[in-house]
Amino acid sequence: ERKTERAAVALRGLAAAAGAAGLPLGIENHWGISGDPAHLAGLIAAVASPWLGSCPDLGNFSRGVDPEAGLRRLAPTAVIVHAKSHGFVADGREKRIDYARLLPIFRQQGYAGPVTVEYEGGGDDLRGCLLTRDLVLRLWPETGGR
Repeated sequence: ERKTERAAVALRGLAAAAGAAGLPLGIENHWGISGDPAHLAGLIAAVASPWLGSCPDLGNFSRGVDPEAGLRRLAPTAVIVHAKSHGFVADGREKRIDYARLLPIFRQQGYAGPVTVEYEGGGDDLRGCLLTRDLVLRLWPETGGR
């Protein structure tokens, strides 16, 4: 509870500075107090700034956390989305993450912001990023190649 209170105080200051600069801030679901999507959404709500939102990462969910439920919780506050991958099967699907099920959550919530790619698998990082990009573009064709 104290960590969350301290984080909210700090984020209020950061969000004010970000607003003055015209730069939105996004908190990534990662670990610690941002690891639980419900908790992260509550923290963002507590700060109550139009300059603070989430940075949902499709591949950053702890064991036992349902990625679909977590993304549905974070998508309404998303300012940027991370499309993470670890490896691919022959037809271009990601090995661990069901992109066909998870990526549409953002469109359903009206998200139209940037989607970044991140590759954490073995081998050629550039090839992994390009395969991730291609997967996102197949499932999100309205991006126009951005």
